[in-house]
Amino acid sequence: MKLVHKSLTACGLTICALLIAFSPATQAQNSAPAEYLPYYNPATGFKPAQTSLTQVFLQVAGSLEHHGSPEPYIRHMQAEHKRVSALYEQKTGKPHKGRMPAHMTNEYLGQFLANWNSLSPKLKLDELAREVGRCSREGIRGTRNTGTIAIEVFNEHQDRLMEGMKAGTSPGADFERFRAEVKDRLEFNKPGVTLVGYDTARRDAVSYALILEGRFNKLFAKIDAALPATQAAQIKDAVLGFFIDTARLAQSEFEIGILEFSLKN
Repeated sequence: MKLVHKSLTACGLTICALLIAFSPATQAQNSAPAEYLPYYNPATGFKPAQTSLTQVFLQVAGSLEHHGSPEPYIRHMQAEHKRVSALYEQKTGKPHKGRMPAHMTNEYLGQFLANWNSLSPKLKLDELAREVGRCSREGIRGTRNTGTIAIEVFNEHQDRLMEGMKAGTSPGADFERFRAEVKDRLEFNKPGVTLVGYDTARRDAVSYALILEGRFNKLFAKIDAALPATQAAQIKDAVLGFFIDTARLAQSEFEIGILEFSLKN
């Protein structure tokens, strides 16, 4: 799966076409499975910015699985970035430039959510988000709940982020490398994956990646069949962009979690 961040503003031009192309449908929300509760409990809400990238992504996965939307996590991240920036200024007496991804202004995130809410009913993005959350959680924890190779990828990226922060790199550094490694290690878009001979930690991660890839491909085939090529490409880029931007925010949570830890210790 080629996950490429695109501007979301073009989506507004094609929403009218989608209203015609897709028939309305009403979906009953599935009850929240208990498996994600250790990582995201809707009764107690989000945890403060965390210092484990694996735990960050498990919380994001649980939130998507429960809410069927990235909006609650986005609102949480906006609040957490403000809170940690205020703590930085209080502790150092200096203004904090922030660790939010550079393009994620309040205006951008407002457009992000407007586009999500417009597209979601017709594309059933709530169902897609829940599936992304469930498969992400399963792909990280594995069938035996002992972890998969995804945790190795997170740990390696986490180490790079910490070294980069010590060296004063800009927010969001190394994210594209992280995406490339996830794609390679979990074998997205690799033809002829059979899982034969894989150990459990690798098989579980790759198998759930294959499920997700199939889910996106099914949705994209429906979009391609309903819209002209240019409009279909815009919508597909937007759908991928929703989840890529959410992953970027997850990385930024880890960054401000480490920053807060350093300020308090």
